[in-house]
Amino acid sequence: MRIGVLGTGNIGSMLARVFVQVPECEVTVYNRSPAKAYALQADVPRLAVAGTAREVLAQSDIVFLCTKAQDGLALMADAGKHLRPDQDVVTTISTVSIAAWEALTPARIAIAIPSIVQEVRKGVILVAHGTRMAEADQERIERLLAVAGVPFVIEESQIRVCSDLTSCGPAFIGHLLQVWARQAASFGRISAAEAEFLLNKTLIGLAAMLESGATLRDIITRVAVPAGVTEAGICAMTPLARSMFAALHDATWRRVQAQEDTCGPKAGETADNLSDAGG
Repeated sequence: MRIGVLGTGNIGSMLARVFVQVPECEVTVYNRSPAKAYALQADVPRLAVAGTAREVLAQSDIVFLCTKAQDGLALMADAGKHLRPDQDVVTTISTVSIAAWEALTPARIAIAIPSIVQEVRKGVILVAHGTRMAEADQERIERLLAVAGVPFVIEESQIRVCSDLTSCGPAFIGHLLQVWARQAASFGRISAAEAEFLLNKTLIGLAAMLESGATLRDIITRVAVPAGVTEAGICAMTPLARSMFAALHDATWRRVQAQEDTCGPKAGETADNLSDAGG
């Protein structure tokens, strides 16, 4: 399987590193800044580096488009019509609709939303398949993504809220733990660093329990005994948590709406004038 990765930012580099470990995959990357592509190749020698984006498009069975929205749209507007109906384009750009991509190319389209935790082969990769994807095509894409994480198929309309939970989730959880550690430090005789250490180790243990088959409800029930301190804490945090997460999802939705209103090909951009951004 010949895989092309356009854009070697955080997401593109991570996917290239994962796919190159599959023996039957040949991976070629392209970046507008050649030095960045060759730096990735120096770290991962099995990678090939293309001189142009068109070269990647022409030779790949599956192309992963991991650029900024404006750059990806410029590329497809310029070169998308030259792709074949038997090629797959999997884009990590969630602010452009599948219909918009399909209007620019005869290739099959899917949207995939990875997460940083795929660096350790964990977590979920969201997948929304386009209208041209037959069942066999969908299965091929999902088998490939399964090398990095757990593919989870969603409808396109679910991308935003699910991305908050998976792709944005590690940052949201990390931020909450940092805030909690600082508040604990201000409340008791412990430093913020010590509090963060305790929370980190607790989170690792919790993840191991969940991986072994425990559910969140199981864990809450086992810890929060009636009339105990854990129950008191849960009662105190529940209304605040509901309000906080409602505000979170509203804020991310509004930001995406603003991005959708402003993204689009810039005048003069071509398929080989791509950003190296990832995600």
